[in-house]
Order: sequence, then C-alpha cells, then structure tokens
Amino acid sequence: MVDKILFLDLCKELEKISKTTKRLEIQSILSQFFKIVKIKDPNSLSSIVFLCNASLYPEYLNTEMGIGEHIIQQAISEGTGLSVKTIKQKFVKSGDYGVIAMDNRVNQLFASKKLLTVEDVFNNMKRISFETGKNSTNSKKNLMLQLMNACSPLETKYLIRLFESQLKIGLALQTILISISLAYDESNFTIIKSAYNKHPDFNYLIEMLLVHGIEKLNIFCKITPGIPIKPMLAHPHKNLTKAFSKFENNKFLSEFKYDGERVQIHHFNGVTKVFSRNSEDMTEKFPDITSMFLSEKSFIIDAEGVAFSDGKIMPFQLLSTRKRKNVEKIEVAVCVFAFDIVFFDSKELLDMPLSERREILRSNFSEIESKFQFAIGYECNSVEDIETQFKNASEGNCEGVMLKSLTSTYQPSHRSNSWGKIKKDYLDAVGDSLDLVVVGAFYGKGKRTGNFGGFLLATYNDETTRFEPCCKIGTGFSDESLKLFYDQLSPKITSNPSQIDFNDKSIHPDVWILPHYVWEVKAASLSLSPIYSAGSREKGISLRFPRFLNERTDKKPEDATTSNQIWRMYNESVDEKSDDAEFN
Repeated sequence: MVDKILFLDLCKELEKISKTTKRLEIQSILSQFFKIVKIKDPNSLSSIVFLCNASLYPEYLNTEMGIGEHIIQQAISEGTGLSVKTIKQKFVKSGDYGVIAMDNRVNQLFASKKLLTVEDVFNNMKRISFETGKNSTNSKKNLMLQLMNACSPLETKYLIRLFESQLKIGLALQTILISISLAYDESNFTIIKSAYNKHPDFNYLIEMLLVHGIEKLNIFCKITPGIPIKPMLAHPHKNLTKAFSKFENNKFLSEFKYDGERVQIHHFNGVTKVFSRNSEDMTEKFPDITSMFLSEKSFIIDAEGVAFSDGKIMPFQLLSTRKRKNVEKIEVAVCVFAFDIVFFDSKELLDMPLSERREILRSNFSEIESKFQFAIGYECNSVEDIETQFKNASEGNCEGVMLKSLTSTYQPSHRSNSWGKIKKDYLDAVGDSLDLVVVGAFYGKGKRTGNFGGFLLATYNDETTRFEPCCKIGTGFSDESLKLFYDQLSPKITSNPSQIDFNDKSIHPDVWILPHYVWEVKAASLSLSPIYSAGSREKGISLRFPRFLNERTDKKPEDATTSNQIWRMYNESVDEKSDDAEFN
C-alpha cells in the first residue's frame, strides 16, 4: 500500500526553506524531500512540484484559480472569526494573509479526523479553478473553507499563500529544477532544464522521469507546437565598439530591433496560436495574425508584433492599447517581423546554427506587405557596418539593433553571449533601459500634493525571488500618470516589505508597495552604493538620474531586470571607462 505524502509534510519542508536564504541549503532541503516522495509516493511528485512553484497548471494554459483578495479576506474571516475590517488592518502591518490566518486559527476548527494529503489539496484547488459563473464566488469560498477547516495552523499559512499563488519563501523555478535533478542523483542539471524548457509542464516532465528515467529524458521531452517555449534572450551592450569586440571573430548578423511585443507563433493541424514572451496565450488578442497562415506544415516562429500604420512602425504604447480578448474590430494594425524559426515540418531546429534557421524561414515563407515581413538584418564585418545598420534602424523607428552570431544555436530561456542588443538610448550612457519593479512610494509636495511624487524601484533577484532597491525616481511623469499610478498603487500599500531586501534603514519610503507593477526606466549611469542593495548586501548598484519611460503592462515582476543583469551592465561600464582612460 502506498504511503501518501501529507500536506503537512510539504508545509514543514516549505517552512524549513523559509528559514534560510542560502541557495545550496534550499536545494538540499528540497531535493532530499523529492527523494523521499519519489520512493514513498511517486504519483504525488508532480503535484508537489507544482505546489512548490505555487501553481496548478503549466503556465501556457493560462488557467488560474480565480481567487481575488476579497474572497481570501472573506474565507479567513469565516475561518478565524476575525472581521474583514480587522483582517485588512492586520494586512497593512504584516503584508501576509497566510500569517494572519495561521496566527488566528481556532483549535476546534481544524480538529479533523482525516489528515490532508498533498493530493487532497492539489485536487481541491483544481476544483476551485473549475468554478465559474454566477455563483462561483460562493462556491470557491466554500471549497476554500473546507480545506482550511481540515488544516493545522502551519498548513493554513501555506494554503492561503497557495490561494494567492505566492509562497514567499525564495523558491525560484531554477531551484526547483535543480532539486529535481539532485533527487535523481544527477549533478548535471542541464538535462532537466533542457527538457523543461522544450516542454514546460511539470506533470509531463515528472511522468517522463518516472517512466523513462533521466537518461532518456531528451528523447521524450521535445518541442511540441501548441506548447510555447521560453524565448532566447540577448545581453545588452551600451557601446558599439565594445559590442563589436564580442563578435568580431565570428560571422555575425546585425538585425533591426523592433519596438513591439515579442510573439511566438505556433501553427499545427490547421490551427494558429500566438503566445507572449511569458507563455501567455495571446491568440484572441491577435486574430489578424492567426488568419495569415494556411500552411499544411507545422511550425513555430519567433517574431516581434509591431503596431503599424501607413507603412510605418508606430510606438509600442499604441500596441499596448489593443484589447486582450474579444477583439471584434482591429483598431491597431499589427505587422509581424519574423526573425527566427525553431520548429518546422515536424523537425526541431534548436541545435541548427542561426544561418540555417534563417534560410529555412526565408525559403518557406513569403512576405505580406505591412502584415508579415522578415526582420531586416545583414552580415557585418566592422564597427562601421554596425553603425550604418544602427543609423538605419533608428531612422526606421526601431529601438536599435541586435547582434547575433550566425553559428549560434537557439537556447530557450537563456540570455546568451552569442546574442547582443544595443538600443538607441545607448548614447545617454546606459546602453539599455531597465525594467524595474515599484516597491515603495513617497507622497508628493507642491503641485504633486494628493498624489505620490516619487517612487522606490527595485531589480528582481531570480535566485532568492526577492526584490532589491536600486533607485528613487521622480522624473518623467505627467500629472495624468501620477494620478493613475496613485490609484493603481494605493491598494498595494503594505507596512511589511517582506519581499524586499534593503541595505540601509535610511531607505524608507512613505509607504511600501507590494511588488506588482513594472516600469521601463532610463538612467544617465550606474554606480556603486552602500544604500541600495541591487546585486549586493554590502554595496549594490544604483541608478544616477533615473527617469520614467513607460509602464510595462506585458511584464510580471519576475520578468524585470535581474540583479545579475544590472551588475553585468555596471561592470561593462567600468571596463569601458578603463579602456577610455587607457586610450586617452
């Protein structure tokens, strides 16, 4: 008889992880638990992995529990006897509904004869996600209460956090994948990561591991049209000459960098689907894209969807006004600029060099003026070639250029040195804008009275899953945007910045903001700072003279500029200053 893994067992391991910030210690705790599960109750392993990722489904299914803050407050109220008003007051202080629920559980409410298994929780949470329609709010709340009533205080804490889809313990996706690898006695985590990146579904990954073992994983975990892969990313550069030095010994391409929304176009069985860079299904948003393709062959194209009018590229802000669902009338036309293909006619192309992938793309597809075009790109041999391309790209309303080694393979979810990007803002000293998360706000004075007048922004540490402040910003805002951001951010105010790492107590905004909104920001330069913590607990990186550019509605906080990226940008700027001093 299989000995089922209890939900309490999982919660105890999560609580251990919450007590440390050491990555290797977290990996050890989690991998040892996975080993026990693999032997004791292997059928629950995929459910446990999903819960460790605070999810129920693969990201590309775009299926969530549909539990809002109000339902959580009501469930905690009925489960603890606290009023919703009191819960809101406590949340302002703690910023954590899970802790509130745990601290206020009444013993008789969880005196259950049956101990919850992981499968009980996972399956009932899925039941909650199925509830739709007129009475779904009450149905969801009742199912939540049934689970809560069977939970101990510790289980309640993590159950509520799972309802929020946030464990808040610094458990990143990469750490989960490494821990799976270690549980299979494999120090080489590349196999697991590669398999997941090609077929990003924990259920499928674990099933293939259990049935075929790690040695055959790559045979069974293949790219499948209809299931998006994480896109390959590029390293930013702020100087044409420096960027050229990274590529000059290889044949490389200088390609226009379009200011739009990255789209991954899947065509299979006569159906076309469009996915975002975050694996979100955007098919309903782009019916004009899906109607273009009539091919009988399956394919996956990597491209940029750009707002387009009268033969010209329009600003990204215009594209962001497009409705996401139920698009009946196309008010913002889009042109697709295709630059790569990773799957064609039942064949995976990831390991092919870029030169061959481009040939497959261009020889099997035809351009449709103003609707489907190939990204403009030419092979370059000198800095002067790049400068010419850069000038042409800027004059064509593009952001800048991409530099790509023609021998580069396609590496999903990897920021590769074989791809580089240079935006036209590099002339302002920092070579790439940064996507930062709002974590605090300062009340306005003078004409900004009644709104926020400044904001604290942070990078995302993808190893600790925490946010690290790097600047205060108050420039680049219109009166209208300040009013909008005041309304947006006010419901996210908290007095407990538990997800934020900061070095200096002097960094204390008037209010802390729960990480949710991502802004594109430009700065004059980067510098070391003992005050800010981006990238380091001792001296982090800060932005000098930052200014607001745009709100990035297409990005989640986890998609923001990482602490490692901002350190790399800083180190590049230091190297360039050294080179300039030596030259002079």
